[in-house]
Amino acid sequence: MCEYCETKKELRSCNFCGSAKITIYKEGFSKDIGMLEMKGNENVFKIFKTIYCPRFDINYCPMCGRKLGDD
Repeated sequence: MCEYCETKKELRSCNFCGSAKITIYKEGFSKDIGMLEMKGNENVFKIFKTIYCPRFDINYCPMCGRKLGDD
């Protein structure tokens, strides 16, 4: 069992003073693909004077290699 993709344990960044957090979701906006979401402390984690909160579609968990989304 992967604690990151199955229980949504957050990864903390080693840069930005540890203020960025990354969460892996088994299902993203589409049920057949996973999602990686990055969030940050808005007081510390600003890029170009805006809050930067990207989401990326992913097929496999970067921690355990498990296929994400519906099979």
